Amino acid sequence: EGNASQVFALDSAQGSLSLNERLNYEADSAYSLTVEVTDDARHAFSDRDTIRVHVRDTNDAPILPNASCELEEHPPDGTPIDTLKASDEDAGQHLTYHITDTLWQEGFAIDSLQGVVQVKNGHFINYEKTSSISLDVTVSDDGDPQLSDTARVSIALKDVNDPPVFTSEPVLHVKEDSTYDYHIQSFDEDGHALEIKALEK
Repeated sequence: EGNASQVFALDSAQGSLSLNERLNYEADSAYSLTVEVTDDARHAFSDRDTIRVHVRDTNDAPILPNASCELEEHPPDGTPIDTLKASDEDAGQHLTYHITDTLWQEGFAIDSLQGVVQVKNGHFINYEKTSSISLDVTVSDDGDPQLSDTARVSIALKDVNDPPVFTSEPVLHVKEDSTYDYHIQSFDEDGHALEIKALEK
C-alpha cells in the first residue's frame, strides 16, 4: 500500500526496496508504504510493517526555454526584443539573467531580474554583416549549490534601406583663376545604384 504511482519497487525474495523513478520533493515530500511478509508453511503466517520515506529537498536547476524573434537592423538603443521567462520548481528562488555570449555583449543587454532582452547599441546590429544572430543567455538561481541553465535566443534580422554616404573628401581651398577638380566618391551598403546630382543653391 502507499505505492499507487509505482515509484518504489520491492524485490519479494530479497526484501530490497528500490526506486523506479527519481523522487521529487516538490511533488511528494513523504511516502508511507505498507509491506507484508508471508512464510510458505501449510498454514501461512504473515506480518505487516509500515515504512516511512521522507524525501529531502535539494536545489533544482531553473529551466530556460529557447526563444526566437525578428528585429530590423540598426534599431534604436533601448528597443525591447523579447522577454525570457525561466521556471524553477523550488518555491521562493530568486532568478537572475545575464548574457553569456561575449560576441554580442556590446550589441544587446538584458534586465537581470525581469529577463527583458533589449538593444544596447544598434550600430553593431547590421543585416549586411549578418542576417541572423544567436544570443546565449544564462539564468541562475540563488540556491545552494547555485544552479543555472542556458538558452539560445535566435534573432532574424530584417533588412532596411541604408542611406548612401560620400566617401571622398571635397577640395575646400582653390586658388583663383584655377580649375576646380573634385572626383566625387560615394557608397551604398545595400549595393544600390547611386545617382549624384548637383543641387542649386
